[in-house]
Amino acid sequence: MLTYERASELLRYEPETGKLYWKVRPANRVHIGDEAGTLKRVSTNTYREVMIDGGRYLAHRIVWLLQNGGWPKKDIDHKDGDGLNNRIENLRDVSRQENMRNIRMYRNNASGVTGVSWHKPTGKWRAQIKTGGRKNKHLADLTASTKPLHPIAKPPMSLGLLNDMEERDKMARPTKQGIDYFPMDCDPDGKLELFIAENGCEGFGLLVMIWQMIYKGEGYYIKKDDDLVLRLRKESLLSTEKIVSVIENSIKRGIFSIESVDKHGILTSSGIQKRFFPAAKRKKQVTVVAEYLLISVSEFVNLVIVNKNADSVYSNATNVKEEVNVKEEVNVREDGVNAPQPKKRFVVPEKQEVAAFFAEAGSTADEAGKFWYYYDSNGWMVGRNKMKAWTSAAHKWIRTNNHNTNSNGKQRKGDSADTWNAEFADLENRLQGSWNPDC
Repeated sequence: MLTYERASELLRYEPETGKLYWKVRPANRVHIGDEAGTLKRVSTNTYREVMIDGGRYLAHRIVWLLQNGGWPKKDIDHKDGDGLNNRIENLRDVSRQENMRNIRMYRNNASGVTGVSWHKPTGKWRAQIKTGGRKNKHLADLTASTKPLHPIAKPPMSLGLLNDMEERDKMARPTKQGIDYFPMDCDPDGKLELFIAENGCEGFGLLVMIWQMIYKGEGYYIKKDDDLVLRLRKESLLSTEKIVSVIENSIKRGIFSIESVDKHGILTSSGIQKRFFPAAKRKKQVTVVAEYLLISVSEFVNLVIVNKNADSVYSNATNVKEEVNVKEEVNVREDGVNAPQPKKRFVVPEKQEVAAFFAEAGSTADEAGKFWYYYDSNGWMVGRNKMKAWTSAAHKWIRTNNHNTNSNGKQRKGDSADTWNAEFADLENRLQGSWNPDC
């Protein structure tokens, strides 16, 4: 164990800076007058560690030893939270519990406030404190509209609880729309080559910045306004005239859609959208303005489609853009955007419908009656599922029972209406419960 005498022999303490310096050369690489120790990361703070006679000692504990003539009885706490500020007035001998109350904020703290963390099950920020070495004590769920569940008279400053309830709104985590990475092709159409020849490397750098803002922000477009120029000016330190010139040249060269700029005042392109939507397909939800789309997005089921000048919102992206060579009829709203198709509900067929269908298929009225009564008694269920199309079930019934031939073994190619009416009358007498296709 290092003693006061041995520490005084090897080290010199400078009160003004709180640093330790060597009086001797403890190793070949260390010279007299060099600062003692190396940096060491411990939990949430960084300290200086000194090796003496094969033992490792934290510098702030050695400082306490040199200034007080003995080792501290408990933990050494840095009052200002800086583990490298070893001025004696910044050090105090406290219990482990008291030391932990003055701990720095962890690197992975998402709230920016010590003692406050995101609680996934409730979707709220939660304030907690550990007291008496016991497990965390829940103090409050912080939202803009709720009060602390367990208010305390004087919360410790180390908790960092917000005094202004309105500030808690800023702590909510917004859903991220954009992506962190984007691919860049090799300019197959030559647009970029001409753009660089006209605007130079500075222009190309600005273009990449715009792409970054697009993909990181909304993902597929950005507003072409004064704010964009100011942001680019801050990032690039170029003049406003240069930035405006580069943006206009990028539009002229077709790097961004001229139509989108003229109609909506945005910078986008079909290439940007073709890259973004596949990259964002794993996101739970992506909000898209229908009027800004330049490509078909029918394959991306995570899109929430909104209209720029309307309140309507729907999540089925299949019919937002008109597909080429699509033969299905779709419902068109007054604003010209295709609306999602409603699901068809199963309707129990009338007896006459079933009779006509079986007659057209060359089957008998007897089989038509059996089919209708069988499924009607089962609630028109197919196994455990509700029937979707009774005509498909009827086709299968006719094929399975193979009653499409007459007693002479010849194919019935269609009987007259009188024949069918007679058969129905005969069936009506033979079946329990009335089978009357006309009722």
